Amino acid sequence: MKKRFLAALALALAVLFLPAFAADADADYAAWKSVYERSPRDVVPRGDRAAQDAFWTRKAGDLDALAQQFLAAHPADARRWEVMLRTVPMDRWLQWPDEAARAASQARHRDWLARTATSNEAPIELRDQAQAQLISVEIDAARSALTHDHTVDSRALAARLDEFGETYPDSRNRARLEQMLFAVLSLSDRALGLERAERLAATSGPLAQVGKDWVRKLGLVGQTMEMKFTAADGTEVDLAALRGKVVLVDFWATWCGPCMNEMPNVKAVYAKFHAQGFEIVGISLDGGGITKGIKSGVKTREDFLAFLKREEMPWPQHFANEGWKNEFAQRFGIKSIPAVFLIGKDGKVVSTEARGEALEAQVRRALGL
Repeated sequence: MKKRFLAALALALAVLFLPAFAADADADYAAWKSVYERSPRDVVPRGDRAAQDAFWTRKAGDLDALAQQFLAAHPADARRWEVMLRTVPMDRWLQWPDEAARAASQARHRDWLARTATSNEAPIELRDQAQAQLISVEIDAARSALTHDHTVDSRALAARLDEFGETYPDSRNRARLEQMLFAVLSLSDRALGLERAERLAATSGPLAQVGKDWVRKLGLVGQTMEMKFTAADGTEVDLAALRGKVVLVDFWATWCGPCMNEMPNVKAVYAKFHAQGFEIVGISLDGGGITKGIKSGVKTREDFLAFLKREEMPWPQHFANEGWKNEFAQRFGIKSIPAVFLIGKDGKVVSTEARGEALEAQVRRALGL
């Protein structure tokens, strides 16, 4: 009798508190979601990069804390997969008190991705995205290793991506991952890269275009790059006249966020190595009817020159105000920017991936320093 009473009491309490637990889960999820959807647009002054960085750092910290809270309190909630998957990409903005905290945080995030990628309970589209993020981490690590003159297993990376393609043949992440892999292969195994690019070029859809673009780019490595024009400021530019120097040909635009994010790095490397024989030649893809998202105010050659002065970019620039129809963009098959070609002292292309931390390392190597 007593056992039946206790069982009935337990059941009644479970029913009584179930809505409260559900309400707590909803509230915790709503709190996480509100931070996830937080945008700098209404709270950060336009052009204030320090404020933008501070915004993203705060958002990343809040999002990670709320994600941990949600997962600890509601480990079986169906929304846990979304919470884990959407939180991880923000980790590049996180700040840690020490190396141990950084390692623990990154290990936790890898575990979140692995759990999402391998669980049959997670929706297939989230498994696809989680697996893609895991592969992205591996490819980024390989690229960083190459920058520091370490060897990488390029074929293993290629095999991982092939397996991903077989598991998720319709994934929208595949083309992006192929682009990332080719950036590594261009530095580690150009022959394998060309073989893979030619194979993709023979297929159909977006992968075919990726393959064709990389057949062209990888084919330029080791070849002499010819370019001659009158710069926006009237300077005569001829790559042939720059033999004996290391030259970065940079395709970019004032409206291109990634281009402008990379520019402080480009300017720092220029300042450090210009006196030792490093030059930059810019090819602007401004104009051509491109208006969406433009905040630079560049519409004319005069606007462009004022922008260069304001941003302290002293190297010569090709400016035709033709956007993607720029003659050099057409000639070299530029489909996305930033796109760079690092040219050695002999006038031959040595790299198409001299960006980020790789830029200084590759310039230093090309200069023989």
